[in-house]
Amino acid sequence: MVYLDISPMLAAMREQPDAFSLSRGWLKHHPSNHRFKVQADGFVVVDAVCGCATLSVRTEQGLQLNEAMKAWRAEYWVPHEINQHFARHFRPPSFWRRWLRKVTVLLTQDRDNSALAVYAQACSDSDQVVAPQRDDRPPSARNEKPDLPPTDPSANIRRKPEEATL
Repeated sequence: MVYLDISPMLAAMREQPDAFSLSRGWLKHHPSNHRFKVQADGFVVVDAVCGCATLSVRTEQGLQLNEAMKAWRAEYWVPHEINQHFARHFRPPSFWRRWLRKVTVLLTQDRDNSALAVYAQACSDSDQVVAPQRDDRPPSARNEKPDLPPTDPSANIRRKPEEATL
């Protein structure tokens, strides 16, 4: 029986890993538009418009492709996917997301300011002390000392109630 020799593809996976992608279990080679479904037992399904799909792949080469695909996935594909996912966190927001943020800020700001304004107006009308001003600065800018953990190492030891009173 005549078999399809996939050794050029194995070399391309090592030398040009960015020419391949993985989608729903199918390994796709973008320049040729060929797709491969590889099983652990070495059986390979080839999906191509040309005559490449008419020949089957040898089991030995299928096992080699399975190992090469595992290495490609670990060394190229997973880091590539993680980097793409990470980059999505920092792309500029869409028009609708920016609009929603602005509307949310306006609605929240109006509610906070109107409540504070009503309270301040009520206090000033009754000759009482005006409400304190909001301090939106971070705690580090307010000259407040942060709560530090105790420096005594025995402070982290749990004690029974009778030991704590001694």
